[in-house]
Amino acid sequence: MLKAIFQKISAGSRKKIRRRAEIEFELAKQKLINEALGIETWDILITSEEPVNPTTPVSWSQEFRYALGFSDENDFPDMLGSWSGRLHPDDKVKTLTELSFHITDHSGKTPFDVEYRLMLKTGEYRRYHAFGTTLRNSRGHARKMTIAQVDISAKRQLERMIVDNRDIIEKKNKALNIQRNLVTSLLTGSKDILDKTLIRNMKLIGKFLRADRVQIWRNDIVDANMLFILSHEWVSDYGKQLANIPDCKTLSYDDVPDWEDKLKRGKNINGAVEDLLPHEKSFLSRFQVNSLAVLPLFSNDGFWGFMRIDNCRDEVTFSELEIVDLTQLGQLMAFIIVLSEDYGEIFTERANKMELAHRYKSILDAIPTPISVTDAGMALTFINSAFESLIGKEREKLYGKQCSTLGFEICGTSNCAVVCSRRFVNKTSFKKDGKSYKVDVSQLKDLSGETVGFVEVIQDITDLK
Repeated sequence: MLKAIFQKISAGSRKKIRRRAEIEFELAKQKLINEALGIETWDILITSEEPVNPTTPVSWSQEFRYALGFSDENDFPDMLGSWSGRLHPDDKVKTLTELSFHITDHSGKTPFDVEYRLMLKTGEYRRYHAFGTTLRNSRGHARKMTIAQVDISAKRQLERMIVDNRDIIEKKNKALNIQRNLVTSLLTGSKDILDKTLIRNMKLIGKFLRADRVQIWRNDIVDANMLFILSHEWVSDYGKQLANIPDCKTLSYDDVPDWEDKLKRGKNINGAVEDLLPHEKSFLSRFQVNSLAVLPLFSNDGFWGFMRIDNCRDEVTFSELEIVDLTQLGQLMAFIIVLSEDYGEIFTERANKMELAHRYKSILDAIPTPISVTDAGMALTFINSAFESLIGKEREKLYGKQCSTLGFEICGTSNCAVVCSRRFVNKTSFKKDGKSYKVDVSQLKDLSGETVGFVEVIQDITDLK
């Protein structure tokens, strides 16, 4: 029975690399979502009775530093004063007071939820909404606080425009609904669902903008030529009726040489075709476009492609606020396209793998005998509940660490179970807290017969002596 279970564990060990890739994907996905939603985070490390002072240590995320225009700890040190010193004078006292009340309230009932203005490196002030949660010890004393902030400057500017421009508010709400739809699909969807969600939300964009085409184009290099390739497209009923529209799925920046340089620099194209340069008008004439918006999209590798919105009936120029919203939506759609292509298998198989892993873990946890698994390099990859009780440490904190950190008397000696196994001795023993233990050790093999890890089973033999 145990041998069969160990063979299953061996299969899990062989898939360790893929599991780590899945975890890295989840972290990368969360980071992308945070970036797409404009969320920046940082941690306050509370080590003194006066936590709200300029020298309090802080762990800033790079996204937070970059958002303010800084690069690293040299120009934005890991101290609270780096942030508090940039608060607007009218907001500083209130913000720091609320921060202090939250940290020092041992009941944990005082929230930290504030708005403030913060000065960027350029001297410009931006308005932020910040909220936080705090890790406390058994007496309620704060140990670590995590704060997330969102730039709401555009939101507050939008609210000031409500009375004068109801149409903008309606479009903003629709854009936010589309954004929520996209994020939800990113968290829960398969590749097919993601593709359908993209088209459905491109249709919503086209409808509320009264546009005739919404397209996502991605860049590719073929024979040293920079091309843009149609990835996803929605076309209105009117657009479908237009005659003699070429079925162009791949185009070259050589046809519109200004576009590549302009879009790389983050500039957009927005307005009537009639106002563009002659070669641009010539290029666009085949598509019967009266006006358009071309918005650059970026990935971690740089200039990724662009979103294009065509109007074939009217001449429309979008406002700066509309361009910001549309660019955010386009950027989020580009993230989803990249993720759905690179991690399609993980999306579809993830639930089954998690269920299988949970099943194996439950079986091993039900066994009252301490069991541990290490990889070929002697790093701990699994510990069951009985082993966790034996050593009195949380297993999650031990995974990835060398098994010698367990501190048994045989660790680091020739009697170590792994060392014994390598010289084909499958038993060893040790004493702990006045008790005697026997260790049975087996090697885990992959399909090719290579040793990929070790399984150790510990038995209390005190009463047998």
